[in-house]
Amino acid sequence: MPVEIGRLSQLQYLYLNQNQLTALPVEIGRLSQLRRLELNHNQLTALPADIGQLTQLQTLELDQNQLTALPTEIGQLSQLQGLYLNQNQLTNLPEEIGQLSQLYQLYLNQNQLTSLPIEIGQLPPLLQLELAENPLKDIAEQIRQRFRLRIDSK
Repeated sequence: MPVEIGRLSQLQYLYLNQNQLTALPVEIGRLSQLRRLELNHNQLTALPADIGQLTQLQTLELDQNQLTALPTEIGQLSQLQGLYLNQNQLTNLPEEIGQLSQLYQLYLNQNQLTSLPIEIGQLPPLLQLELAENPLKDIAEQIRQRFRLRIDSK
């Protein structure tokens, strides 16, 4: 992706699905008006910390990439309502995810998560939490009760 993307300061919607992207330029953080960012079906292994500058972002779709972790700056996305992270390689989530006070949809199916940060249970608007096909071993009681979760042992 060209670094010139950062010049599109009024851009509100950016769809970059199925482009074999392996990285995002730090200039992505200059898209201060961005409301929706779709990066599904790429080869991303990490996100730049500058993603936290997208304070108007409401939807972030990152399904089917190779992400192993999220930057702590993800917690700065104060308007984020939907976060889609299905089919990645995430092994944990930063506790800063608990700062996403507008988040009501969190999709984490088919990752490598063994536990969840307790802060997820403190997200007031969170209505939908999907965790299928993760090797979860430990879920805090607060999260279990709030979402009526259980772990099936096989």
